[in-house]
Amino acid sequence: MLFAKVKSRMRSLTKKANRKKIALITTLGINIGDEFIRDGIIYAIENAFPEIEFTYLMFHKHNQFHFYKHGHFLNFIKRGRNYVARCLGPSTVMDECDAIIQCGAPIFWANCSNSKGWQHHLWCKVLKRYMGWKQILNIGGGSSYLYVDAIENDFRVTDSDANFIKYMLDLCTVTTVRDRLSQKIVEGLGYNAQLVCCPAFLNGLVLGGAKKREGDYIVINYMELAGHYTYGMPTYSQEWAKTLSRCVESLSKAGHKIVFLCHNKKEENLAKSTFSQFPAVLPANRLEYLKLAAGAKAGVCNRLHCAVVLASLGIPSVSIGNDSRLFMVSELGLPIVFAKDAQADELYGYVEKMLVDDNRPKELAALQKRTLEQYIEIFLKYLIV
Repeated sequence: MLFAKVKSRMRSLTKKANRKKIALITTLGINIGDEFIRDGIIYAIENAFPEIEFTYLMFHKHNQFHFYKHGHFLNFIKRGRNYVARCLGPSTVMDECDAIIQCGAPIFWANCSNSKGWQHHLWCKVLKRYMGWKQILNIGGGSSYLYVDAIENDFRVTDSDANFIKYMLDLCTVTTVRDRLSQKIVEGLGYNAQLVCCPAFLNGLVLGGAKKREGDYIVINYMELAGHYTYGMPTYSQEWAKTLSRCVESLSKAGHKIVFLCHNKKEENLAKSTFSQFPAVLPANRLEYLKLAAGAKAGVCNRLHCAVVLASLGIPSVSIGNDSRLFMVSELGLPIVFAKDAQADELYGYVEKMLVDDNRPKELAALQKRTLEQYIEIFLKYLIV
């Protein structure tokens, strides 16, 4: 009887030892691209540790109160609670987690040192608490600077941003980046950061990964500003609408079916009002998005994670934007175009060239395999110690 109890207790302890709780700092319900980043990270973790049962706690990084338990005193302060939270940096739900992962997205941008939610609260209060206590992994970080500034050879961050970035790097057990400008920033400050393709590039593995597919249509993702922000520069919305219209017209005349793939309701309404003759689809969830993307043969993308997800399925695209997030797509070996310089004939030419390039899916498959191996190696080394 005693032996049976000891044996049962040992099984219970072993089972408990094979359970880990991971905090994922991300966004919730506002950006499907961030969700694809998060899914890619989870996919790599579970391939690295198939014997461990993971539980993931997800925290919305733009809501500083999301880090605290439901009954925490901060939730009952009506006035001045932002100030109290920034000053105290009290214990959070992450206390019970085994490791913390900041999930991709831009982590470097102009004046990033002066963001109250991002800098003052998340990094200088919440995450500071866990330095030396828990593994903090900053995975798949990127940059977001005006494109014309980012391509300058003498590009450098301000002193205040440099100090904050060094603080952030010191706080983390490891930092990986998804574009060369981010790596240049880190190395310019005397630190190291491994350059690995965006974790979202792993999503297509759910449907068999990057491979040659018999696609039926050209996917278009259309944003009014050709990107998220204008960075204080004149907008190119009218010019971009005309350029894209001419490109789509050329593709349609060449016999290609066109489908607009939207990331939110605003994009869906924009596509339907501007290109009413073509279907515009807003997927209900990530799996529906992947299945729709898997039916494409090429893409023209403003949303860069549209391009990354297409690539994860072996489908090439050309990306048009106005900031250094474009460099994330360059790491996949795909063409990028600054919105101001975009020409309809050029975009059409990129698509037609990609459609006859049988090597591209093979190249993407090899890169995807290497990317998964890199993330597995990183997580084996740093996540569970």
